[in-house]
Amino acid sequence: MTDNKRFQNIDRKAVQVINTVTHSDLKVEENEDGESMCIALDQLREEFKEEGRIEGRREGIREGIKEGIIEGKAAERIASAVRMLKTGEYSLSQITSITLLSEEEIQALSQKNNI
Repeated sequence: MTDNKRFQNIDRKAVQVINTVTHSDLKVEENEDGESMCIALDQLREEFKEEGRIEGRREGIREGIKEGIIEGKAAERIASAVRMLKTGEYSLSQITSITLLSEEEIQALSQKNNI
């Protein structure tokens, strides 16, 4: 922003308003001529970028946890089906009912595990 001539000077009152509205603590520096330089807007932009990065990380963590739970549940259903197949005590329909896997999935597991 400091590269843009329109934003190089800013009124101190404007910075106070920005600080109040955004709950920020922006600083304003004066140049040799006593003009307030717009480092405040650069500062504000950087704060918002950092907030965005933090929120992005949080969202990524939430999604990762969610996906991990889903994958873990799927893996457990598969492991349960394999154990049930190995005992030979359960019918295909019982295994599908208990594990919520399709008949095709259970048949594939049976072939894969030579059961």
